This record gives sequence, structure tokens and C-alpha cells, in this order.
Amino acid sequence: MGQLALSMALEVTDEKIVAALTKTQRRALRDDVARIVMGWETVTIPWAYNAAALCWQAEDTPLLPAEAWRPDTDERQCAEVLEHMLGVGFALTLEITGENARATFTRGDGSGGGDASDRRTALLLAARAALE
Repeated sequence: MGQLALSMALEVTDEKIVAALTKTQRRALRDDVARIVMGWETVTIPWAYNAAALCWQAEDTPLLPAEAWRPDTDERQCAEVLEHMLGVGFALTLEITGENARATFTRGDGSGGGDASDRRTALLLAARAALE
């Protein structure tokens, strides 16, 4: 799979780095997590009348519309990513200090970490990094 390089705006406050993702970068992160972490792919399915909808699917089963996948803002979806990572053998270390959250997924064959201003985004960045 191709790698997506994100350039993030960084703010250094009291020696803490807080990553601020743009709207486009958040969409790219959501898509990366769906593809790389969850193993989903997109499919266009017929929708009301003559319209079509872009959906995420797993094992040829449509799961949800692509626009509805928001694990960076939806607590349940973020928990789904966490459960998936734990299910494939990763351990999570999460540190939240003031305005910064740091998540790290580790297992015997590698690890990945992410820093962000909120724990959900940090967790998603770490999950993607661990599986890239």
C-alpha cells in the first residue's frame, strides 16, 4: 500500500508538541485507518433512485457510508479501532498530559506512535504507524 505523508502544523508549548491536523489531513487519516488498520476497501453501491454511495466494505459486505466513518470524533468507532488493534496482538500505551496525548501500539514485530492534541487522534495515528 502507498504511504501518505502528512505535514502537520506543530505548536510547541512548554516543550510539548501538539499536532493540529487540517480537515483534509483528518479525512486522509480516517481513510488510512479504514484501509491500513481495519483492512476495508471502498465500493460504490446503488442508492436511492439513480444515485450511488461510496461505502466501506469488508469481505464483500458493505459496512457504512464512507462519510460516516469518523473514528477521530466518534467514541464508538475509535473503540472499534482499539479493539481491532488489541485483537491482532498489539498492546497500547496511552499518556495524556495537559494539552497533549501520546499513544503507542507495540507487539513483537514492531510498534508505532502518535502525538496529537486529543487521545482519539493520537490513537489513530499510532495504529496507522504500527501497521504501515
